[in-house]
Amino acid sequence: MGSGKSQVGAALARRLGWRFVDTDAEIVGSEGRTIPAIFRDAGEARFRALESDALRRATRSAHTVVATGGGAVLSAANRRRMQRAGLVIYLNAPVDVLVQRLGDDPNRPLLGDDPKAALERLHRERTRFYRNGALAVDAARPIDEVVHEILTRLASMRRTVRVDLGPRSYDVRIGAGALALSGFDLDAVGARGRVAIVTHRALARRFGSVVDGALAGFGFQTTTVTVPEGERAKSLRQAAAVVDALSSWGLDRAGTILGLGGGVIGDLAGFVAGTYMRGVRLIHLPTTLLAQVDSSIGGKAGVNHARAKNLIGVIHQPALVVADVETVRTLPAREQRAGLAEAVKYGMILDAEILGSIERHQPTLPARWLQEDLVEIVFRCAALKAGVVGADEF
Repeated sequence: MGSGKSQVGAALARRLGWRFVDTDAEIVGSEGRTIPAIFRDAGEARFRALESDALRRATRSAHTVVATGGGAVLSAANRRRMQRAGLVIYLNAPVDVLVQRLGDDPNRPLLGDDPKAALERLHRERTRFYRNGALAVDAARPIDEVVHEILTRLASMRRTVRVDLGPRSYDVRIGAGALALSGFDLDAVGARGRVAIVTHRALARRFGSVVDGALAGFGFQTTTVTVPEGERAKSLRQAAAVVDALSSWGLDRAGTILGLGGGVIGDLAGFVAGTYMRGVRLIHLPTTLLAQVDSSIGGKAGVNHARAKNLIGVIHQPALVVADVETVRTLPAREQRAGLAEAVKYGMILDAEILGSIERHQPTLPARWLQEDLVEIVFRCAALKAGVVGADEF
């Protein structure tokens, strides 16, 4: 208690564009009485039962930041539930800092007449539970600093491939749930102001709210430009329609175009980004396995012509590629196989370990793989593609 779970949790949820749940607030709301009143009238055991129920409800939903009560870790069932639900973060602060923050808070029934002695005792009793499997963060600092460290630590848990092109170098960041860090990532590469998301309607419905929320959390203004699905989107006519939308919205040279989709979306978004106002910042959020292992890396972009596919195009490197492997789980089986076929080609040409990994998972599709296995495949393929691009950009 006093480590700032409620304030840090709420601020973190805003940054991610996620829902925030404070289990203590949920208990007070459902019971219609304060926590000291529950302790006084029903006892601590009753409160702990209510706490477990609140935690169970809170962890049923994805895209949620949950602030637990300080004593939630006393229950082994609660600890297992938290570990299964997601990442557990332990906000650690010295007892003297906690005493200063809590003062004589009447809503802390466990503090008694000697808050410092009570906090020291609770710290001794609970620290082993707090540290078990949790990401420990120094919480004796201002809220913004704590939230920034949590986001930085979350971002560092992804695998990263560097595409080495001198001043045009960029990272490919690969992980499960990576879309939630879109705002943090764009902020880190220097994007500011307006972001135009190019995608198609089905993807906008599926992932748009996640990306919009993450960008809004860092103050970005967004608009979504939808185009038809499939190769129909790769035409000068559709590129002109996207340009019309960007111009009408007021996207200037300081803005960013974000391609949310597979190879077709990446081609169109990259072509527009490379030609609109003679070139604006481009970010790829590839949602297909094929795009994650190949087409989103290297800067090649273009549209089709009656004489040939990709006849009209540019090489315009993105500032960043963020591959969220969770999006692969939503793909039809045919698209999953298309991505695997590309990975098989990498394995045959450059890395037999990729073939071995795919063979070990036969006959399952990537949607059934463990997250770490899918991340490893995308990482190895992306690293190979980065090497090819780095050796010959054009």
